[in-house]
Amino acid sequence: MSVRTQTDMKMTKLKHLLKETEEQLPVGIVELRDGLTVDKLRMKYPWVANAKTKDAVVGEDIGGVVWYDGTWIYGIWQGGTWEDGTWKGGFWKGGIWEDGRWEDGMFEKGIWKGGQWDKGTFSDGTWEDGTWRNGEWLGGEWKGGTWLNGEFKYSTWEDGTWKGGEFIDSIWETGTWKTGEWRGTYNEWKKGTWEDGTWHGGIWRKGKWKGGTWLSGNWKGGTWEDGIWKGGMFENGTWKGGEWHGGVWKRGNWKAREPHPNEKFETKIKLGQLLKENTQVTVTKMGDLDVVYNGETYRVGYPADGYNTPYGIVFPGEDVFRNIRKDKDAKRIWKKLEPIVNKYKSLSEGRLLGTSPSLDGIQNIISQYLMGSTITLDKISDRPETYSVSTKKGKSNNYKVVKKGKRYRFEEI
Repeated sequence: MSVRTQTDMKMTKLKHLLKETEEQLPVGIVELRDGLTVDKLRMKYPWVANAKTKDAVVGEDIGGVVWYDGTWIYGIWQGGTWEDGTWKGGFWKGGIWEDGRWEDGMFEKGIWKGGQWDKGTFSDGTWEDGTWRNGEWLGGEWKGGTWLNGEFKYSTWEDGTWKGGEFIDSIWETGTWKTGEWRGTYNEWKKGTWEDGTWHGGIWRKGKWKGGTWLSGNWKGGTWEDGIWKGGMFENGTWKGGEWHGGVWKRGNWKAREPHPNEKFETKIKLGQLLKENTQVTVTKMGDLDVVYNGETYRVGYPADGYNTPYGIVFPGEDVFRNIRKDKDAKRIWKKLEPIVNKYKSLSEGRLLGTSPSLDGIQNIISQYLMGSTITLDKISDRPETYSVSTKKGKSNNYKVVKKGKRYRFEEI
């Protein structure tokens, strides 16, 4: 064999060795598809070749690199399509996530179409579907899927099901809220169904509230079916049931069997004003009734225990009560006045008249209700958290104050 022939054979063998070395798959990658070669992988997608991976199957399409399957342990993803597999950690800088499991890491920009998110941080991207188990959402659009836990901040929720976690300073377009914490002054709920949870503040525009606790904020419309309202402003909408513990009722359609305190108290005051404007009945500071009949005002006197049986009448131009039982004229005019008084009593009868978190507050409410009367509350020894109501004329058996929870209730007996 000539020297030249031997040299050629050595060169050919060396070329084969070099080619095998060049085409050796990076550690962690087990298969290349779609005509993608090792050289092309290293040239166009070095961030894939240099990432820490396991059992990876990688290819290419018109949009760039395609991750078909395998485990991404750590590295920086810089675009392309993720078809399936497990992401354990690292940084996502753009691209499309079709399916798979995300265990931890930072997702920045891109589109998430489906799969399971265990924990990590999502920022400035679009979520179309899938299950979010925990983590921190810092910006972007949520279009659908199921949220189980974590913090959702500074973003827009377009649709989906919320089952737990904290919703903070974001916009809710529609969807179903199962339970969780709604926090933030700038939160806005546009529509959807709320089933349970705690609302800490923000604006509710419309939708259906089925249960949970409302602490503060502005309700502008929609249907409240049940739950506990503790504060804030009900500006419009329909109230079907639940517990009202305080706040401002501006207007709306109240369909509950038991009126809430604000509405009932406002109705009482308006009733008193109406009756006064119609010149029929007004309540004096001493708890008597001034009744107008045929343009003349008669004062009907009652004992301190309330509006049960009057003891006398002051005629126009006089200042002394005439005894209804003994005075014929008093007895006669009482027959004319009694229907007016009974109408007033039937209109003003009620159960819960008002509530307040303090005794001073409830005294003010009672004083307004009784048209400026001086009010004294005395605790009843044999009935815990219950107070009798007294005016200058003495104790009234028509009213009482009861403490329930953290609020005092002014009730008509």
